[in-house]
Amino acid sequence: MKGDYSYTKYSVDSTCSLNCELVPIEEKIISFSEGLYSEKIALNPYSTQLIILAPKPPEPEPPPVLAPVPAEGEKTEVIEAQNATKQEVVPVGNMTSGQ
Repeated sequence: MKGDYSYTKYSVDSTCSLNCELVPIEEKIISFSEGLYSEKIALNPYSTQLIILAPKPPEPEPPPVLAPVPAEGEKTEVIEAQNATKQEVVPVGNMTSGQ
């Protein structure tokens, strides 16, 4: 295992009565940067521990920055891309016929 992981720990012991909820008692991000990770766990009598390791979810990407909308009547410029295809307009009077 390498990389960052989400660590979630659940525990049920003798203090839990009938119909108790199984909810996480500890959540953290751990790193296996060197490929090793160790932790001491104390087990109480008549208890059960459940530890779930899952790959850390990626950070959400920030939303794209949008250009502000110009106010009504404000001058705007249109900038064309450098690689845009240019079209030539040839006046009809300058066309030559091959006949």
